[in-house]
Amino acid sequence: MKVMGHPVGLPAYCAILDASLELQRDAGVWESQMSPNEVIYWKERHPEEIWLPRREPPSRETASITPLAVGDERKLGSVTRRADSNAIYVLHPDTDRYVWLLDYPDSSSTAGARLREERGAFEGL
Repeated sequence: MKVMGHPVGLPAYCAILDASLELQRDAGVWESQMSPNEVIYWKERHPEEIWLPRREPPSRETASITPLAVGDERKLGSVTRRADSNAIYVLHPDTDRYVWLLDYPDSSSTAGARLREERGAFEGL
């Protein structure tokens, strides 16, 4: 389709794009991960609808967060499923101190090494 541009006048193209967008939306793909053409197309077809409705986190009373022992860490998530994706970890190095880390590929490494950078610290998980 890159050769053809963005042929919204072709019904077959629109049917494929609609199905693709429905699949991505159902899978929870972020709008920032979509191509510019997909975002434009979505907004033209659904001008009053947001891509993904905001999901409110559970309240502290209803949240089920497994405790993290001192010295342990937990992966919270990755940007994509690729092995070289950035990832976020939480680390519990000391009592009453939790740290969140950004784990990312080392661009200067030819062996696939990764780097970690502390981005914030908190008293509670």
